[in-house]
Amino acid sequence: MFHQIKTRSLLYRGWYYLERRLKELMFDCHMCGQCIARSTALTCSMQCPKQLRNGPCGGSMDGHCEVYPDRRCIWTQIHTRADRAGWMKLKLARIQPAVDWRLFGTSAWLNIWPGKKIDADGHAFSPAPVPSDNRWARAAEE
Repeated sequence: MFHQIKTRSLLYRGWYYLERRLKELMFDCHMCGQCIARSTALTCSMQCPKQLRNGPCGGSMDGHCEVYPDRRCIWTQIHTRADRAGWMKLKLARIQPAVDWRLFGTSAWLNIWPGKKIDADGHAFSPAPVPSDNRWARAAEE
């Protein structure tokens, strides 16, 4: 992860440092590079030890984590916060795509704008070709 940052420009590293500090203070962010905090009641879902982005695992009981039973499940906190702000409950219902681990440790803010690696909702753009551009998909249709 740090090698990926060291090979970038000084301007990128400065921006990354600023983003990381701000998001650590506000959301306890883990810098996954495709932030969905705006869809999870302003809480970083990557705090989950299993790094689940769509809800609690089946092992959480009474609001406590399966991996660390002394901790509260981060998804309990997310749902509690979403209950307080009704508009956030609608965003929790959306299915989030899996984490693109190639973006881990990069700036989510900069991934949105110039590189277009993720869209404005935090969804990673797939590197897979569009089926109409894929010659194998065209052959199967014929």
